[in-house]
Amino acid sequence: MYFLLPILRRAARTAPRYGRPQGSANAAPPTARRLLAFLALLLAVVASARAEYHLGVFSHRPGEILQRQWQPLADELSQALAEPVILEVLTPEALDREIAARRIDFLFTNPVHYIQEKHRHAFSGPIATLITLEHGVKTSAMGGVILVRRDGPVQRPEDLKGKRVLIAGGKGLGGYLAQAAWLLERGVRVPEDVTLLPQGNHDAVVQALLEGKGEAGFVRTGLLEALAREGRLTPADEARLLVLGQWHPPGFPYKVTTTLYPEWAFVALPHVSPETTRKVALALYYLTDRLEAIPDPRFTAAGIGGFTVPADYSGVERLAQRLRVPPFEHVEVQLRDVLHQYALPLLLLAFAGVLLALLTLRLWHTRRQLEHQRARLASALAQTQTILETVDEAIYGTDAQGRCIFFNRAASELLGFSPEEVLGKDPHELFHARRPDGQPYPPEHCPLHRALEAGQKVSQDDVFWRRDALPVPVHVSASPRLENGRVMGAVVAFHDITEEVRLLEELRRLAAYDPLTGLANRGHLEQRLQEAQSAVQRSKRPAALLMFDLDYFKKVNDTYGHAVGDRMLQAFARVLRHNLRPTDFIARYGGEEFIAILPDTSLDTAVKVAERVRQSWAHTQLSLDDPGKVLSGTVSIGVAPLDPDAPLDESLARVDEAMYRAKREGRNQVALPPAGSKRLEDGACS
Repeated sequence: MYFLLPILRRAARTAPRYGRPQGSANAAPPTARRLLAFLALLLAVVASARAEYHLGVFSHRPGEILQRQWQPLADELSQALAEPVILEVLTPEALDREIAARRIDFLFTNPVHYIQEKHRHAFSGPIATLITLEHGVKTSAMGGVILVRRDGPVQRPEDLKGKRVLIAGGKGLGGYLAQAAWLLERGVRVPEDVTLLPQGNHDAVVQALLEGKGEAGFVRTGLLEALAREGRLTPADEARLLVLGQWHPPGFPYKVTTTLYPEWAFVALPHVSPETTRKVALALYYLTDRLEAIPDPRFTAAGIGGFTVPADYSGVERLAQRLRVPPFEHVEVQLRDVLHQYALPLLLLAFAGVLLALLTLRLWHTRRQLEHQRARLASALAQTQTILETVDEAIYGTDAQGRCIFFNRAASELLGFSPEEVLGKDPHELFHARRPDGQPYPPEHCPLHRALEAGQKVSQDDVFWRRDALPVPVHVSASPRLENGRVMGAVVAFHDITEEVRLLEELRRLAAYDPLTGLANRGHLEQRLQEAQSAVQRSKRPAALLMFDLDYFKKVNDTYGHAVGDRMLQAFARVLRHNLRPTDFIARYGGEEFIAILPDTSLDTAVKVAERVRQSWAHTQLSLDDPGKVLSGTVSIGVAPLDPDAPLDESLARVDEAMYRAKREGRNQVALPPAGSKRLEDGACS
């Protein structure tokens, strides 16, 4: 339809020629009126056609850098929606205007700006949270960095008082608020105790600090690594900078000063249809899975690891309230003022709270007794909707055919469906028709239909789908309603178990991975060795084992301390990830020993891979605390085939023997098992 625009513009320019004759009070000639009406109709049709979506991105770095960084994401969404997604990098003020004018469909911004826009325009939560990537390590957290010059006057937080502090602006979380909160806990008030010098963006803050235009600078996490990766911060300049109060959160790949907060939020604005929102959410989660399986250089170069389910931004909101920034700038009472002025009333209130807690405990005990009577009320649930609305647990009921006959308030709040949208329909088809992986969920496997069919209670952990297409892990209990032995319907109670699932996954991860290096541990290795051997037996394709032992590692620990030794192990783990394929499996075997399983790999190829790792490690340098001092090391590597027929202990013994052969023959080399090894002479897996 857009080809009509030039025609319409020409018609508009010529329209005055058909206006009233000079001095006439009559309307335009009929031909002119009909032409203008036709043109107005065409304009309305063109204006109603939706040709593109707009993605607004918060501008915290130079626009051309952000345009290049996030354009691949816009391209991915364009493909998912089959419509162009236009990327617009805008300042906070411009984003606010565009959102108010509904010229932005999707917003991608830092957490504080998201909280501000959420309160200003009353839209709902995000559909995803960003995952960043640095040296193969992913994280969905961010924080703030306080930079100073190593040779400058600021070496401690209190040294900042009266000094010039360079900032990108006063509205970002990682570039201002996180640092302000961190300094406030250490007795430095921002901006009262310092002089703030806005620079426009984070890149300019680093450059101005190097040029001596201030004594400190606030930037977000990941910026230093991004500048180094882009070649815009030389090693010499990076060595001139010091991160004030630096700490090392487990699994966090960036230099950081402050507490960690959730990464950027991806938001669909209210005028976007639920179907489009669902497509975008699925596209973001699918992108994460695809990047995990097949890394994309465009996203890797930009430090993008994908997206995860929306994080909890309530901590960011509390931070904004504490610092009294918009939209909480009008809060005037501080907690210490309240404690000082109302100490006695607060003490009495605390006493009342204890009494209330005792009463609550008593009520809880009473509630436990009442639970035993709940089963006798099941047959009356369909007629007691008012009672159902008072319980906190999500509950719905069906008739014998599985059609919903009531849907309580808690269920509506948890899933986002109104009762009118569910009543008379099959709940399974509405919010339970597919599994977490997207595959269809057969009705006969559904707890509701199983309870109706068997006439017995069915309980299990499951996943329901909210109205906004987001999954919710739930525990479901479906009980049949029986009258005179006949199934008259069912009552289904469910509650959110998101936190329990997260804790379980975290426990599984801790049980399978080494916390220092992030690699698999020895127990996980044994399981993967069995799987790899079974794969070799099925496919008849070779596989190889590599065993690595860091040379003179005990000497490093004795000379420089265990902290440096731990950093060396972490650095070697990064070298392994960088040089091995995503399909290869890497584990920390114990101490300074590591093992890698290389599927579909001949012995000759495995030797070449091992040599590549050896050379990469020999060229790796680890910076020490003393300026200008670095530490490097070597590694001895054993290579052996994974025997598909022998016990796994024999394959491990051969690769261990090969590694010790490399040790005996001078270290810093790759070795095979001794020539007398029968399996090697027979050419197994070679």
